[in-house]
Amino acid sequence: NPKGESVMAALRAVQIGCGRRGLSHVRALSEADGIELLAVCDLDAEKAKAAARICKADQCFTDLAEMMGRVEPDLVGFCAFSHVRCQVVLPVLESAPKAFVIDKPLAQTTLEAEELVRAAEEVGTAFFVCHQMRYAQEVQSIACLISDGSLGEIEEVFAQCKMNIVAQGTHMLDLIQMTCGDASPKTLLAQCEGWSELYDPRHPAPNHTLLQILYDSGLSAFAAFGDLAP
Repeated sequence: NPKGESVMAALRAVQIGCGRRGLSHVRALSEADGIELLAVCDLDAEKAKAAARICKADQCFTDLAEMMGRVEPDLVGFCAFSHVRCQVVLPVLESAPKAFVIDKPLAQTTLEAEELVRAAEEVGTAFFVCHQMRYAQEVQSIACLISDGSLGEIEEVFAQCKMNIVAQGTHMLDLIQMTCGDASPKTLLAQCEGWSELYDPRHPAPNHTLLQILYDSGLSAFAAFGDLAP
């Protein structure tokens, strides 16, 4: 650098999972400043090759262990159905990457989620769950109105979506948390109904969920998820 300023080296990144949703991660990583996407991996060789062409990655793999050993990434992106978690994430964390970005949801059970977080903490890996909706322009506009007091004191928050709590409800819950200043809930009341979507391999959850969340500040949030939502 001609000015003698320190320049941070780009993070060496890889992407695991190159399906439809995974390709969104591939594009985001390849376009982000300070990140060099070096390799992609998918069990389907054709999907891996297609992703590599999109991001112009030098390498594509179908074997996860081989990729991690050859590339030694700083940043790992991961996108797969929610029943695929520990069997992929835990071996990757053994390599102690600087950061790991996982598509929502973190896991299907609390025990599995705690195991993943604990494993990341043990090796010092920064662990992120991708809830990108809070960074959408319209959402950021609302966040600015809240933070600068233009909307006054927020007393109640309402959220709803037509997909179940795992498919899209996680995003709504994250937006509720953002609106509430990411405070920890005091109490949560929930009612669930319907069982057919519990067998969906992509987003297993009750068909319909109603939630009431209360915070120490007195603020309350109400949410409805599923095709019966208003």
